[in-house]
Amino acid sequence: MNVKKIIWKTIVIVELLCIIGLVTELIFPTLAIKVDVLHRSSLLFGNYGPIKYFYELKPHTTTTIHLLWKNTHGPNNPVYTINSDGLNQTSNNAIEKKKGVYRIAAIGDSFTFGRNVNTSQNYPSQLSDILNKRYKCGNIAKFEVLNLGVSGYDLQYAEARYEKRGKKYDPDLILWFLIGDDFRRLDEYQIPIMRKYWNEIQKSNNYANYVAKGNYYPDFWKSETDMLRLFGAQNAIRFQESFLNQLRNTGKQPIVLFTFPDTEDIYKNLLTRFSRSTKSVYFYDRIPNIHAINNYILPDSHPSPKGYRAIAENLANYLVSRKIIDCTNSKFSKSH
Repeated sequence: MNVKKIIWKTIVIVELLCIIGLVTELIFPTLAIKVDVLHRSSLLFGNYGPIKYFYELKPHTTTTIHLLWKNTHGPNNPVYTINSDGLNQTSNNAIEKKKGVYRIAAIGDSFTFGRNVNTSQNYPSQLSDILNKRYKCGNIAKFEVLNLGVSGYDLQYAEARYEKRGKKYDPDLILWFLIGDDFRRLDEYQIPIMRKYWNEIQKSNNYANYVAKGNYYPDFWKSETDMLRLFGAQNAIRFQESFLNQLRNTGKQPIVLFTFPDTEDIYKNLLTRFSRSTKSVYFYDRIPNIHAINNYILPDSHPSPKGYRAIAENLANYLVSRKIIDCTNSKFSKSH
């Protein structure tokens, strides 16, 4: 059966859930949609093309996150500093790229955004620091790494975010950090279901019980189970795969798709096939396996500051050694 037909049939079911969620929100207005630990006031919601539930970070905001658990190996109260264009980074970037600037756009979900670490500790921030301090390339005066990641994004939303927010910066390279959940998640249909579950959890005051059992995002896992039951895993994967092609068609710059070594083979095989069939697309799955190193991971399975540092160092070495970033004319390659 055609994937689009399955998706459109499912819309009817999802729309009914939207109505239920809307009624619940009218009755319980403080129970807002939970797409991140950020408060709703720190997010911007609205349509973007065919996407109905698109959301981004509100520009010019600094938000302190008060976690309900001890953030072992990370800051107890992480601070997100959102710049003038809604990016989780302390610096602003001119739209027009100056001569000698090598610009990298980092897209993805919470693993790119840097969930539950300070802005300076996420991987794009640390990659920028490493490239500028350690690598001296003759034709590159400065590296800029733009953090376009947003927590909760699937492939469709991440690609849309690049088109809306990142393409105008004319990046020389795109990095896309992908994990298995990105392929199983269908934001456009899952968000209203997630809203319903979060409202139920809030009303029952049961969130602490989930955390005690190591389930930090129960609304997400419940909604994912529902969506996979409705769509089927293979249909979800095929739907998300189309947005890899969509990103490729937005420009001619190289794209690096990367993931953890222990990501499921079904997703790694897909990314391998895509990279081999598409010019200037690379697939890399040799970043550090943070899940095997205790102080590289936070309690909720996101990378710790040290985990992000290890990922950034590994990526920098890969990009230069593979000549994706060309430092061959450098007098001081890999300067410390």
